[in-house]
Amino acid sequence: MASEPNSSVDEEKDLPFLISLLDKEDKVEFVQKFRKDFQQQIEEKKLSKTAYYKFLNGYAPSDERVLEIAEMDENAKEWIIERVKEKSKKALEIIGRLRGDGSVYANYTSADKKVQVKAILIEEDEHGIIKISGDVANSSEPNIYHVKILVINDWVSFSCSCEAGAHGFLCPHVIKLYNVYRKYTNKFEEVEEG
Repeated sequence: MASEPNSSVDEEKDLPFLISLLDKEDKVEFVQKFRKDFQQQIEEKKLSKTAYYKFLNGYAPSDERVLEIAEMDENAKEWIIERVKEKSKKALEIIGRLRGDGSVYANYTSADKKVQVKAILIEEDEHGIIKISGDVANSSEPNIYHVKILVINDWVSFSCSCEAGAHGFLCPHVIKLYNVYRKYTNKFEEVEEG
């Protein structure tokens, strides 16, 4: 689930951990994407030309080498974060399907860019009760609202942390989260049938 940024983030440990989740193909792509940074390391005598050409020909750099580049280039660090985020989303979707519990993690932005579902978690228990929760944001407001939906057969219960939701009214955040849930449910049904 999405959460507020943690002020006690330990980048010395966290960034190396993220890098350890990259596979060979990711690292080879990383070299291609940030060639200038590797060339700068050659100029600074931190990397030999031989090693650089090996990287360009498909050899994966070590985690330590990737970390050096990420520490000198904010864009490289952001690339690593986004790549691991994509891999994590995919992994959680696969785990949910393999476990058969319907757990899903996803990010979704509406076509008009006005509503974003930052995260969605879908769980189905042994009684067929579906629990949907997520963080929903409107582009026109800085707030992120936490939404919970319970689906029991044809009965739906919901709550939202926005002002309307606090009074028990059906708000756009609940509707958007439910629509995203339906979209992903249909997607998984297509995968299973195909």
